[in-house]
Amino acid sequence: SFITTYKTRGIPDDWRVFPLKVTASYTGETLNTPYKFLPSGNASASPVTPHDNSASNYWLLPADVTRQLVNDPTTQLRLDYSLGLLSPYSIELELDGERRHIPKFGYCSAELNSILNQVDVECFKRGVQPVLMSAELVNVPASRVDSGRPDYSPKWTQLFSGKHYELTVLSPTLVDSSKIILTAYEMEGFFEKQLNSPGLVGASTATCPLSVEFQSAQSNWSDKSPHETSFVAVDRAVRLEVLDWGGTGTTLVLLPGGGATAHSYDDLAQRLTDRYRVIGITRRGFGNSSKPDYGYDIARLSQDVIEVLDALNIDSSILVGHSLAGHELSYLGAENPERFSGLIYLDAGYDNSEINKPDAPLIQLLPPTPGATPSELMSYAALQTYFLRIGRELALPEGEVMASIDFATGTGISDPRIVDALIAGLERPEYERIHLPVLSIYAIDQASPADYIKPWYDEDDPLIQSTVEELFKIRSSYQLKQIEEFRKKIKQSEVIVIEDSKHWIFLADEDIVISAIHEFMEKNNL
Repeated sequence: SFITTYKTRGIPDDWRVFPLKVTASYTGETLNTPYKFLPSGNASASPVTPHDNSASNYWLLPADVTRQLVNDPTTQLRLDYSLGLLSPYSIELELDGERRHIPKFGYCSAELNSILNQVDVECFKRGVQPVLMSAELVNVPASRVDSGRPDYSPKWTQLFSGKHYELTVLSPTLVDSSKIILTAYEMEGFFEKQLNSPGLVGASTATCPLSVEFQSAQSNWSDKSPHETSFVAVDRAVRLEVLDWGGTGTTLVLLPGGGATAHSYDDLAQRLTDRYRVIGITRRGFGNSSKPDYGYDIARLSQDVIEVLDALNIDSSILVGHSLAGHELSYLGAENPERFSGLIYLDAGYDNSEINKPDAPLIQLLPPTPGATPSELMSYAALQTYFLRIGRELALPEGEVMASIDFATGTGISDPRIVDALIAGLERPEYERIHLPVLSIYAIDQASPADYIKPWYDEDDPLIQSTVEELFKIRSSYQLKQIEEFRKKIKQSEVIVIEDSKHWIFLADEDIVISAIHEFMEKNNL
């Protein structure tokens, strides 16, 4: 068995690539004729995902064919992809159940079903039909559902007929919206791609060895960080994971970055307990906290923090946040200043509220990060070889990996719809309303375009070269602008910029971060 994945590059990120047919064939001296087969489960019709413009196919090779080929040095694998390129036309439809005539869509209605927590979309169109129709929540592309397989029938055959579409979009409570996005796709062209590779599933069977022990991989891992775990109720049917590393003195409340958990601080927290009491909170939707399909706006997420502090009888504390947690720090510092003595931003003093970022189209042009192999997930030590393979020197704490990775698939366990809802719920930080002592530590991790070149990139690819150069210009300008805005608007802010660091700044420069925290606390008598 093996998996193949393809990713689109060089097309608008809202267009779709839809496979018409995907086939594989093996040849070798031991076979009289090429062995041809289709993806397992007839999965060749799977489109690229709305989140990363990539899709995977799963293949099973019969044992008798495998035996014939495994020792045949002439074995060749050929993959053939026949793909369709679809362009979108999107509109926003009110969730009021009223039927409207909409060009390209026909007569459509969208109605919120509060009992089933879903949106029911219905359209009827006569004459020429779109190749495909889809519906999704506003700002939550991962919620997208399609009307079925694309219809490539000739337009003249559709002139005197009609078609009925029914789509159901789940969990509309993920975002606060009174509308749904409806998209009709048109065919822009067909193209074919072919890949030839030597060996049974690559260069050799050693490329991806199967392990009978893989199913018990997670049993080889353990969370060794000395914390106590509790769960605090913050909303209806919502409990948050709270980690308490102990310590005495001023309380530090650690908030993780987007998609991460409180376990991301497993190493840092231990080194802070000699001076402070240290707790961490995993926000709703991630890790071991509850994963409801509501409550991901910044006001509700910030209220969750207050609810935890109330439950733990913490009247005053220092709020520490990494990455996207900076939005919670800014909101709480402006709305609930009486509950905090200070704020510490760990590469978190940014405004991430813009949904359409200028670098998003560029990121789509770059090859995706290779996943970990089964053997690289067998233990924490083995995972370090994966990090080195992808050029990542930082190792996440063992507890964070356990809380974030599905060991059966090697992928993240976060629901992409929740990730979209989290980003959609961010608001522009009101720095000018923050009148608390503030420390913001920034990481400058790309000093030149060459720093964006990953080990799996083809450095001679002109598209990659031009993309990383443009990416460097955009991100460098954005970061410098954000740092200056933060420094200017928060009067009591202390800003530290660490050159040649990483976004996970408290892992990359732990000593510097700890020293900066101590100095900040002493200077402000906290």
